[in-house]
Amino acid sequence: MAKRLLRFLGIFNDGTIIITMIEVGFNELSFYERAASKGHAVSVFESFFQLIDSITELKIAPVRIRSSTDINTNSISDQFFCIKDWLQTLENPTRQRYLGYIAQQPLIADNPYFKHANTDVVGFGYAFENDLVSVSFSTNSVWIENEYRLTREYLPDADSDVVIEEVTVKHCVKNEEELEYSNWIQEEFGRKQATAAKELEDFNAFWANRAMVFQWLDFANEVNEQVQLFGSVNNPSFKKAMRYLMQLNQHLNLVNRGEAEIGSIPGDVSNDGETTMSMYGDERTFTCPDQVRRTFSLHSKLGDVRIYLYPMPLPENNRYIVGYIGGHLPTKKFN
Repeated sequence: MAKRLLRFLGIFNDGTIIITMIEVGFNELSFYERAASKGHAVSVFESFFQLIDSITELKIAPVRIRSSTDINTNSISDQFFCIKDWLQTLENPTRQRYLGYIAQQPLIADNPYFKHANTDVVGFGYAFENDLVSVSFSTNSVWIENEYRLTREYLPDADSDVVIEEVTVKHCVKNEEELEYSNWIQEEFGRKQATAAKELEDFNAFWANRAMVFQWLDFANEVNEQVQLFGSVNNPSFKKAMRYLMQLNQHLNLVNRGEAEIGSIPGDVSNDGETTMSMYGDERTFTCPDQVRRTFSLHSKLGDVRIYLYPMPLPENNRYIVGYIGGHLPTKKFN
């Protein structure tokens, strides 16, 4: 379970977390079905990214495609027309959205190994192993089923014989206007999020699981050290801060579903005054996940706790950066 959660969060081997994402495993075998012309290839690309857009429109979290091959430069056309070429013909907002879907590190096959119809597969295996859906290019009406049978081969341990078993991987398609597995995708995300929330046993667990528990929030680097000052995750003030962040995260979930306005932040929220910012702006400047240092003014007042926020709207969703969690910061009246 821990391994699956880490991959679902988008955590690299060095422990770096990007943001929570919904990953889908790309079926690299679908590259081998050839389009008859450049126009045919365009039609396949359009259908494929419309499918990914449909998953994005569930408004759960950003969607990322994981593949063992370079989706951007491999061609499905004998005219060597690839996604990279096609993207250049699109308007910039659409092009950037699609690039966001595919700009991921390539997958590397590992124990266990997977095969479909006696052919090695990586994307299918990644999807199965991590409770994800898989996706494919659908060329010439191939790869249109909602599941595929795989052979899974693995070594339970170094001294064991190879175990071979048959498994089924979910394959996401769009039939007419209905997205296959839409309910399952939402339920699976919720299950993994709930599991991550229960595992906040210490501050290291909070930092490791923050992206899953708070999928619409990013955190400044300094927050990792700030929360340590609470002494324990059982500190009532820390629990109060966590309850508020969950409330804020739920608000942003509604915002991204079009059911609330991003500015209607819950709680007692205000900006610091100009004099305070002039005198103590440095104490409110934190390093954000993109490594840009920003000065925070907007904050929520929770009795003895302050949470500083920075609005960070992205093209695909509305998010806030949490820059500070702790006691009162110096002000004109309080220092």
